[in-house]
Amino acid sequence: MTGYSIGQLAARTGAKVVTIRYYEKIELLEAPRRSRGGHRLYDGQAITRLNFIRRSRKLGLSLEAIADLLRLAETPDSPCDNADRIAKSQLRDIRTRMRELRAMERALSRILEEPCGGRARDCGILGILSPEQTN
Repeated sequence: MTGYSIGQLAARTGAKVVTIRYYEKIELLEAPRRSRGGHRLYDGQAITRLNFIRRSRKLGLSLEAIADLLRLAETPDSPCDNADRIAKSQLRDIRTRMRELRAMERALSRILEEPCGGRARDCGILGILSPEQTN
């Protein structure tokens, strides 16, 4: 019986074995056939699918969105409205996070511009994070 072991699949895709097992458990990856000894044996399609999942995760897509995209990819003649909706939603989320990160960057920059006098009690970040500090 030929195929890739889970370790070989992990090496070829850069995924961790535990992640591969998890993706199988939540059915993002199909359960592979088994060798006579009970070992998982993956085919080339598993590599393709796992790479798709990993690229999707790098874009920050949720596992639910990835499952939707995989279903769409399996029906190439279906309209791509849902794929566009997922991509647009993710882009909105990314832009929101970027605004939030820029605001955090400005806040930390302002804190660090204030001299702290070399003592923890005068340190700006500690003052802001202190439980006595109110919003």
